[in-house]
Amino acid sequence: VDVTPFTDRYTALRDAPVAGGATYIQLDDGLEYILVVNQGLWFGEELDVSLLNPYQLCAHCVHVWDNPCITRHLLSTCNPQLLLQIPMEMVGTFCSFSTRVPTQEELSSLLHMTLMADTPWNPSQATFQLQEMEEEEVDQ
Repeated sequence: VDVTPFTDRYTALRDAPVAGGATYIQLDDGLEYILVVNQGLWFGEELDVSLLNPYQLCAHCVHVWDNPCITRHLLSTCNPQLLLQIPMEMVGTFCSFSTRVPTQEELSSLLHMTLMADTPWNPSQATFQLQEMEEEEVDQ
């Protein structure tokens, strides 16, 4: 996949691999999960962070509330079907949550939560359903 920047001053990153992966998260209540990401861009050692496409998450029915100017929702990523809500925080202009590489033991013993479907993701053909009513119900 080619990753295109927002301006012609930079060149596109050509042939970025698309891969599946898993990351470990421990929530504030102490619960631990393996978050599964399918069809994600793979940067290997080139980045210290994982980049998750909020629109790709939304297409998999995962709500992304990443606007610090809207106080109706806490900053979070939420999958209402799995009853999983991951708090996020602002780091400068980036909304994020902390994860790390899981151990083999964690991969085999912890509950896996899928954030992105394993079906091919084509952003130019993405469709979205309105989720506002459902989001309000989840927050209450």
